[in-house]
Amino acid sequence: MAAGGEIGDQLTTLVAVGATALLGFRAFRMLQANRCAIAPAELHHRMTGGEDLLVLDVRSAEEFHGKLGHVKGAVNLPIGELPARLSALKEQFSNLRDTTVVITCLHGPRASSGLAHMRKAGFRKLHVLKGGMAAWSTAGLPVHRK
Repeated sequence: MAAGGEIGDQLTTLVAVGATALLGFRAFRMLQANRCAIAPAELHHRMTGGEDLLVLDVRSAEEFHGKLGHVKGAVNLPIGELPARLSALKEQFSNLRDTTVVITCLHGPRASSGLAHMRKAGFRKLHVLKGGMAAWSTAGLPVHRK
């Protein structure tokens, strides 16, 4: 039988996952209107053109370094860690609030959830990579696995 603290931790995790799913669904509906999606080719063009932006990959570390790889220079912060990390590192992230941030995952739903969390934390220039890393890879754009 699990101790009371373990049950509380499991319940907290379950609630956090449910809230993340709900935020992701709401953000995903916004994406359907294409208001904040950026196509892989456009992102690549902006990156190679020297635009100052941050690519945030919210997949697991295994996915980030796995078969599909990741966008060069991307920061890996798994979606399950994002809300707590944004809260804990509020001051550290404050200088990025006006930086263009492009959030990606495999296909889009986790990135949409990440967008919702970041918008709630005060970030202003947010985009989701349309089709995620699957679309980036299909477009034949360069990936890194290190």
